[in-house]
Amino acid sequence: MSEKDYQDAGLKLLPNGLAWSKKLTGTFSKLFAGIGSTFAQIDAEANQAINETNPAWANVMLPEWEELLALPECGQTGQTLAERQKAAGYKWHLKGSLNYKFYEDWIKGAFGYDIEIVTRHPHHCMRPCNYPLYSDEYKSRAEVYIRISSDSPYRYFNVQDRVNDPLVIGQPSIVECILNKYKPAHMEFIYHYEKKES
Repeated sequence: MSEKDYQDAGLKLLPNGLAWSKKLTGTFSKLFAGIGSTFAQIDAEANQAINETNPAWANVMLPEWEELLALPECGQTGQTLAERQKAAGYKWHLKGSLNYKFYEDWIKGAFGYDIEIVTRHPHHCMRPCNYPLYSDEYKSRAEVYIRISSDSPYRYFNVQDRVNDPLVIGQPSIVECILNKYKPAHMEFIYHYEKKES
């Protein structure tokens, strides 16, 4: 409710009579206008507190949400408020899955990277005769194709980097870090980087 709403409500609650002037220029009107501004401010802060209960809308409590959700992921920096809220909202509502489509959709929706996960399954008697003969070691291995736009800043590891730096340094390595963090423990991902056509 606004300040005017609280002022009107206060004036309507006054008893009838000459001592209780309900004119907008009267003393009681000015009193309820002052009280109404305080109540309107409390009302606005209560509405904001409701928004703070969801990390996708939070402003004031966003740092606390990020601490709870262990964000930003893999050392991401320089994100806007909207990007931080989006990442917090995605992670808060995240329900893990063993399905590769889940990871493709999640990485695209939450972080904006276009990836494709390709699996190779071993041959067995129910497959067609021309199916490739992948060995059992491919059962727990998947290839991840990360399509990078040409304006995305990244570079490959060189001799001047530290030993424990990733082989690809920059934004694409964040995808690797996130997938390695959330993938099923028995899976091994092999990463391929491709330039995305603009």
